[in-house]
Amino acid sequence: MTSLLYDALLARVRRGALSPADAASELVAELTERERLRLLDGDAPVWPGLLAMVRSYNTEPIVAGAIDRVGLPGIRFTDGPRGVVMGASTCFPVPIARAATFDVALEEAIGRAIGAEARAQGANLFGGVCVNLTRHPAWGRAQESYGDEPALLGAMGAALTRGVRRHVMACVKHFALNSMEDARFYVDVEVDDATLHEVYLPHFREVIDAGADAVMNAYNRVNGVWCGEHHGLLNEILREQWGFEGVVISDFVWGLRDATASLAAGLDVEMPFRQQRARAFRGGVDPALVERAAKRVVRAQLAHAAQRGPAPSPDCVASAEHRALARDAAARGCVLLENDGVLPLGDVASIAVIGPLAEADNTGDIGSSKVRPPSTASVLDGVRAAFPRAEVRTGGAEIASASEVAIVVVGYTAREEGEAFIETDADMIGHLTLPIRTALGKRVVSRVVRTVGRWLHPGGGDRRSLHVPAEQERLIERVAAANPNTVVVVITGGAVVMPWRRAPRALLVMGYPARRATAEPSFVRDTCPRPERSEVRRWGIRGWRAVTRSPTSSPGASRRAVACPSRSRSARRISVPSNAPRAACATIGGGDSGGSIATASRRRTRSGTASATRRSRSVTRAGAKAASKSPSRTRASATA
Repeated sequence: MTSLLYDALLARVRRGALSPADAASELVAELTERERLRLLDGDAPVWPGLLAMVRSYNTEPIVAGAIDRVGLPGIRFTDGPRGVVMGASTCFPVPIARAATFDVALEEAIGRAIGAEARAQGANLFGGVCVNLTRHPAWGRAQESYGDEPALLGAMGAALTRGVRRHVMACVKHFALNSMEDARFYVDVEVDDATLHEVYLPHFREVIDAGADAVMNAYNRVNGVWCGEHHGLLNEILREQWGFEGVVISDFVWGLRDATASLAAGLDVEMPFRQQRARAFRGGVDPALVERAAKRVVRAQLAHAAQRGPAPSPDCVASAEHRALARDAAARGCVLLENDGVLPLGDVASIAVIGPLAEADNTGDIGSSKVRPPSTASVLDGVRAAFPRAEVRTGGAEIASASEVAIVVVGYTAREEGEAFIETDADMIGHLTLPIRTALGKRVVSRVVRTVGRWLHPGGGDRRSLHVPAEQERLIERVAAANPNTVVVVITGGAVVMPWRRAPRALLVMGYPARRATAEPSFVRDTCPRPERSEVRRWGIRGWRAVTRSPTSSPGASRRAVACPSRSRSARRISVPSNAPRAACATIGGGDSGGSIATASRRRTRSGTASATRRSRSVTRAGAKAASKSPSRTRASATA
């Protein structure tokens, strides 16, 4: 009887004869104690799973809680957010580029395409609805979210969720206050209730209201408590206040620090391996807590499976339709900051394409969000496709003067920003279930793990500067001096300080584009963004606004704080007046990291008011003076 129990219960839920909650209760009642515990973490043992992840991340669904005896498929996870990371899937523009379209219908269409490709490849949960607010302009993973406006974050995240749920469950992340990369494993964010509910949570709630089936917690602590064990966030706010009935899963490997406390706080599934809970629960655990989590896990699967339609064909993966959608999103997501009549380009006889990123395969971060499309194309490919009769030259600044138009392609790659494996400590190593008892042994292993992690995934992390590299700035100046028809294309995942912005005749900002967006003729010619449209975009996203003007202060806010990233644990809490520019912040400590951010901030504030500059500098000095009295752990404050 029980071999097809899940299918039988699912059929009854589809007919309306049974609610998903009642069906989940029936199924959980048939499970053994061991099977119930199997629902609370990933299926793969930790060390074989880690080794497989190192070789190639998420090339097939990551499974948690599959019980073959009753036919329960379990959670079958695929990552995102710019597409399905499994197989050779369609690579869409990064979310910050899609946010620049302000088009929720387009984002929902992208969600439908992603959901179809995920399901066609065996997944049932897409873990790529990222709505973390970009608190600091140097955040390395700003590209994975939709900027720093809660309303836009919520609208776009909800649209993606609605689209994805046509085919698979949608998981929103990282809950909550995750807005730095280098310190993500140990930072403690201090926030008051008003700021939390007015700034950092509204967009999460909008995504929950749109039907999100799962929530992934963040690595960091909030007010001294790890997010994976935070009763206030996971139970009081998420479930009691918002009425969330889905499943809470941990961020991978270090998303929880205490197995029992996490279960009691409302974290249902430890992802992605049998790790801390498998070891901690051998001596027993409260069966009521196990049953509660098990029912949530099963209910989420039944509720979603009951309302989805037929499975899409495998042919939908990287289909022509989905590639066209990606190209359209990339073209519409371009932001035209300057245009002195040179764009759109007409019939030109010669074009010089210059810059370190002109020929680069540069679709974004290469961490957990990396998509592996069947093929990619560079900006140079796009120009050649757009102007097949023109002579397209490549090289350095010396070729600019011999061409009618010069296009300079600059910006960032995954080496300068993105996901990174920066820091581990002895406590984190202890959670890998290694048989190491001494503090010295854990420190040694921590250093080995950190070294291997950086070797496997070099670069990334939070940006050390808001400028493009100095050699790129010099290149722009040289080319603009040699050719009056210079167009600069900036590829970036976030804000950029542009002291050279008046040098070229046109300035186009792109988020990391789609897999073949830059190879379409209309990218340059037919759908060049109109200046009047780009003005709306320019003032609509603070990620771009940081290079154009200072944002106004939030109504009623007396002080605002910036959680500044740093590659050193000596970073400290810095409070910033609410009417200071968001770029006007500095990292105290961290050597070159702090200096570069502070220098970029001072350059930025000079274009604002003199009083804003003085406030920024006084805050920096005050922060430096207080730093020596602060504890060694990084703390970030976000108080109103």
